[in-house]
Amino acid sequence: MRFVPILLALALFACAPKPGIVHLAQPGGPPVRTGWYEGRLDILAGGDPLVKRAQPWRRDIACRETVLRQLVRMHYDAKAPLEFNYMYTGLDRDRDLVLIRYFAPAWNPKEIAGWDVIVCHTRRGRVVEAWVNELPLE
Repeated sequence: MRFVPILLALALFACAPKPGIVHLAQPGGPPVRTGWYEGRLDILAGGDPLVKRAQPWRRDIACRETVLRQLVRMHYDAKAPLEFNYMYTGLDRDRDLVLIRYFAPAWNPKEIAGWDVIVCHTRRGRVVEAWVNELPLE
């Protein structure tokens, strides 16, 4: 029981407000584009140093998953509950951006498979843009 306040403080610190994904949903924030990501995307292996470097950014996104839902609903008519899963971390070598991709499957897929959100960071962790896409069933 002595460790409960310490664990609570650590959990609050991990999800403490900091610049990042929340700015995507604010006026004047980084751009949110729709459609397929237009850059060149290389998926990184799990042991890549950039994947490890992106872990704090993934935690930021996990603590604020509601922002992903908000971004999808700002651009698409997604009425179903959206539960996002981390898919991969990638790199756009041309633009030198680290990309983190999330996917929320459709609960009752008839026309679409789900929704895709790619959050683009600089190597220093600043969020510069996001891409939101509705993926068709194929």
